[in-house]
Amino acid sequence: MTVGLIGLGKLGSAIGRLTAEAGHRILVADRPDDPVFGLVLESVLPEARAVPLAELLQEADVVVLAVPQPALAGLDLTAARGIVVDATNAWEYTDGPDSEHRMDADVWAARAPGVRVVKSLNHAAYAELLADAREHGAAGRRALAVVGSDDDAVARASAYVDSLGFDPVPGPSAAAPLLEPDGPDSEHRMDADVWAARAPGVRVVKSLNHAAYAELLADAREHGAAGRRALAVVGSDDDAVARASAYVDSLGFDPVPGPSAAAPLLEPDGPVFGVRLDADGMRAALAEGLEADSAR
Repeated sequence: MTVGLIGLGKLGSAIGRLTAEAGHRILVADRPDDPVFGLVLESVLPEARAVPLAELLQEADVVVLAVPQPALAGLDLTAARGIVVDATNAWEYTDGPDSEHRMDADVWAARAPGVRVVKSLNHAAYAELLADAREHGAAGRRALAVVGSDDDAVARASAYVDSLGFDPVPGPSAAAPLLEPDGPDSEHRMDADVWAARAPGVRVVKSLNHAAYAELLADAREHGAAGRRALAVVGSDDDAVARASAYVDSLGFDPVPGPSAAAPLLEPDGPVFGVRLDADGMRAALAEGLEADSAR
């Protein structure tokens, strides 16, 4: 199978590594105007070959989109010979609030008639993809949804996802919004009410989820250091919050306690996700977010 990657950031690199380990031939859309692109490709995915987009679309059996959604506006995919796997998400945090960036089935049908687009690989973080991949038949193998309106395209994409190390679960294109960061399938969102119902008596605190792992490694500072980054620690049990706060402090961050109602503010679509704040800034952001929620 020949796989074409459009995008070689963190997600594209992770998908590329899994694709290489599965033994597939890899093409990457070249960026001749980027002087460091060749060095990045050689270091993170030496098995791949950089080619012009037109050549990639003609040769690839599977084309994987792994770019920020606003970048899709400049892509012409009408020449794609194979199927297209859309691994992008519309995140206001990174892409802005413009809803035109949402590339659902209807948008794709209008923009690229005849191109068979499947949504998958967008509902797991790139680090999770690398960590969770397992050989076919392995116990507890993670599943990924593969949704689209063309049964053959979904079957082909499912075979590709299986080769990467995940159990594919086919679904209709109408299920695509469920895979987005703010999708209505909220069973995976473990807020205080869900935890109380699922694990009565267990004292759960939400924290460490609103900074990327690379930021955690880069931003940790000793206690009392100037400009030390703050992380929220929210929950309904004061003692549990205090214990978790002591732990967060020991990791190198100023803990900012808050109520369990503040947990949604820490999610990828919340106002503090990925934002570097000191303790005062975090307290102000949580207070402002809670006030805005109560006013709705």
